Amino acid sequence: MQTETTTHCNQSGISLKESYTISQVACLTGVNAKAIRYYEDIGLLPRPPRGANRYRRYSMADVKTIVTIQIESTRALENLDDILSLPGIDVAFIGPNDLHAQLGLTASSEGAEPEFVDALERIKAGARKHHVALGIFSSDGEAAAERVRQGFQMISVTTDISSMIAAAARNLRMARG
Repeated sequence: MQTETTTHCNQSGISLKESYTISQVACLTGVNAKAIRYYEDIGLLPRPPRGANRYRRYSMADVKTIVTIQIESTRALENLDDILSLPGIDVAFIGPNDLHAQLGLTASSEGAEPEFVDALERIKAGARKHHVALGIFSSDGEAAAERVRQGFQMISVTTDISSMIAAAARNLRMARG
């Protein structure tokens, strides 16, 4: 019988295999069965076709899915502890341009303004407290390296358009000799 709730989790009895019950997925991932149902309801996890083994898809979906939230508003900063304490969040990702704008500052990917630096430190402390990884956008490799030094684990090193422009400029310089 496949159950949707569990009161005890014996992770030593769970191994990588093709299918799990919802209760086993809850034990393995730390996401409760109600949350899994909620993820189905909001479309984060697709519902299986009628008659299909509804548990098969969870084995790889949970291994490959990262739940990332964006922290880039003053409202998010005000509710930071409540947000980061939600179960199942893997990464708190900061959009520095939007966060700058929300703080009343000129948009910037980097920034050393005291209000921005304070906001970053608050987010970093909250993420540490709730064991959530930190992510952030950066404008280039040099800025990304600095973010690594600051303790960020998930860093957008560049954008697709920036990379294409840089490669096109490099190729044009090479073609011109």
